[in-house]
Order: sequence, then structure tokens, then C-alpha cells
Amino acid sequence: MTATPIIQQQVAGLASGGQYTFYVWVKVASGTKQVSIAIVDNAYAGYLASPTSITLTTAWQRVKITGTLAGGQTGLWIVARQFAGNGDNWTSGAIYLWGACLQQGNDPKSGYARTWASQTGTAAAGIACGAVVISAKDNAESPLRVYGPGSNLADHRLIEVTCTGELIIAGGVGNGYRLAELMGATNPSGWSGMLKVKTPAGATAGYILLYSNP
Repeated sequence: MTATPIIQQQVAGLASGGQYTFYVWVKVASGTKQVSIAIVDNAYAGYLASPTSITLTTAWQRVKITGTLAGGQTGLWIVARQFAGNGDNWTSGAIYLWGACLQQGNDPKSGYARTWASQTGTAAAGIACGAVVISAKDNAESPLRVYGPGSNLADHRLIEVTCTGELIIAGGVGNGYRLAELMGATNPSGWSGMLKVKTPAGATAGYILLYSNP
């Protein structure tokens, strides 16, 4: 345990001896904070990229740091911390980190915003011909999520398709909505059915009646 403010995450399954770049969006709610980011080896014994100090403001900014694994190493630690050697002044209070991405290599065009994880192989830009298929790895994982700093949801989701086919949208105001199953409507007459609406967490919020013109 340490009294020094620190946020860290271990990432495994990387390429032995590979070069990796960590990207993240950062800010504070008010004022400024000076914070350092670093890449540490898998044994947590030495820096692969020494602590680099950044000044956080109330505006989102994207920062990066690059380190190279030693031969035979396939894991590392990403660290955001108060580092006295850089004169950092983050000794207390909250900081905001969003869109963390660990990319193999050092090409900013290939880096993209996502949660803590390593990047898969780069897909070249172009126009898809024919069907585009998105497949989840199992029946518990969402096959599609889109994040953005303009979302009103706490985790910055803009849109998500759940593993059961429900659609979550941020909505712009409020707390977002989850559009669930289509259901029959027997009363009043003239309504062909209804759409169940849930909160993003899955609690039923209400129903939208679907009218069919007789």
C-alpha cells in the first residue's frame, strides 16, 4: 500500500520485445493538477518509459507515452501517479481518465479510444463491399459499443447493442435509454403493440405504444 495517489493497470499477452504506446484522455473538474504517466515492466521492477509529467486542466486532452518490452517479456504496467521527481502536485482529489488505449507500435493514426486493453491488428481504412459482420466472442459480451466524451452516461457510452439484442442509447439528456423487446398490446384497440423501454442498467422505465392505422 502507498499514500501516494496512483492508478495502475497490468496488461498481459503482449508481443515479446514489442514497442507499445499508451494513450489516454485526461482532465480535472476544476483548477489544474500536475500528474505523471509511466510504463513499468511486468515484474514492477523498472521503467520501460520513465514518468512523464503532464498538466491537467478542465479541458480534455489526449496524452501518450511509449515504451519497449525486453526480449522474453510479454506484459507491462500502465501507471498514472504523483511523482515527486517531476514536482507533481496531485496529492489528493479526483482526476478524470477516459478512452485508455494500449497500441502496439507508435502510430497515432492507429490508436483509438477504448477501455484498458491492448489493440488488435490494424484494419486498413476503405469501403466495405457486401455485408459487414460484427460478432461477439461469447453470449455474455456486447458485440458493439461506441463511446464518446459528449455522452451523458457515466461511462461515456453513446450506443451499445447488448448480448441479448437490446439497444442502449445515450439520448443527449437524462440518463439514456435501453430499447428492449417488442410486445403485444390488446388494449386499447388500434394499438398494434408496444416497445419496452429500460434504463441503461436494465430496470424497466415504461412502454411506448405502437399505433396501427385501422
